[in-house]
Amino acid sequence: MAEDVDMLTLRNWAVCGDVLNPAKAASSVVSTLQGGGKTVYLVDPRSPAGSGPGTFQDLKGIGGGIEALNLCVNSKLGLGLIKQAKEMGVRHVFVQPGAGSKEIEEFAKDNGMAYRTGCVIVEMTGSHFNSHL
Repeated sequence: MAEDVDMLTLRNWAVCGDVLNPAKAASSVVSTLQGGGKTVYLVDPRSPAGSGPGTFQDLKGIGGGIEALNLCVNSKLGLGLIKQAKEMGVRHVFVQPGAGSKEIEEFAKDNGMAYRTGCVIVEMTGSHFNSHL
């Protein structure tokens, strides 16, 4: 199992979802993490590679250095992403509401990854998502 640390203290995050669409939660998660001084890699598995500045289609394009994976995607996509994360040595997974599944949770736990559910926006700012739109 990954060491017992508060995930929100980690510095390097990959946020996976519709990260370039300001109307989507993934974009707000990116803004919240960046506002908290985190380095954030943007991953949109549904977009063509390089569809936006600094955006990746998968985790492998980042190359390394990710401490925490944040999932804001359909759980079918999320399962593939968590498997990539494991291959890359990522040890912490934070799953936003609606992005989780039993398979994702079991994969994380079976592979010694720290697994957390919740909302980064609420936990880092104490506010609700709608107040950021």
